[in-house]
Amino acid sequence: MDELAPVAHFFQSRGLQFWDVFAVLVLFGFLIAAFVLAYREHRMREKAKQLVRRRYTPPPGKGSRRLHPRLLVRIPARVMVEKSRNVIEAEVLDVSAGGIRLLLFQAPRSLQIGEHIDLMARDPLFLDMDQPARAYIVRTRPGPRADTPTIHGEWHGLAPDMRRKLSREIRQRLLHDL
Repeated sequence: MDELAPVAHFFQSRGLQFWDVFAVLVLFGFLIAAFVLAYREHRMREKAKQLVRRRYTPPPGKGSRRLHPRLLVRIPARVMVEKSRNVIEAEVLDVSAGGIRLLLFQAPRSLQIGEHIDLMARDPLFLDMDQPARAYIVRTRPGPRADTPTIHGEWHGLAPDMRRKLSREIRQRLLHDL
């Protein structure tokens, strides 16, 4: 009993009792606020993941060949076709870590599947690339006019770290657009 006497005397002191309780309440309030904020952040991340999964997962019964999420964009670009070396004005319609879809303006000739194209665009998605992004054509479709085809390309020679960086940037943009 004698060992607890100093503790009892400390808590019976009128001058320190209010400030001690106040300090404990403030610390407890900060602790609760930190838990609430962490829980809200966790819920927001889970909800964003579910939205991305729902948006990019095919409906039941339908298969999807898509390995990477696709970001719909409208980015002005310039394209050089492998054999002609003419610069063609274009617009990036969508991009993923696996490939790209472009609308070419006034293509000089019909483009063949397997031809390589070099893409140059001024957008944070492509600015970190130290050289033009290279893709090869996997599909062509007619565009709004006869000389404006839509090109589907698959990245060629994109370094793995650049592919990861591109994928990360696309996912961040998708989460912010939702």
